[in-house]
Amino acid sequence: MKFLQDNEPVIIFILACICLAYTGFLFSFKIGFLIISVELFVMAIISYFRGW
Repeated sequence: MKFLQDNEPVIIFILACICLAYTGFLFSFKIGFLIISVELFVMAIISYFRGW
């Protein structure tokens, strides 16, 4: 349970980006890949600040 409490914002962010990327792919592959790139960049920053 502690895992979910500590990582809830990250899990919600990942789920939101998956939904956005899916919507982006419905319109254009470029938009979908742009959203995925931004998500990976933000996840790298989060990992750096959390010390993973």
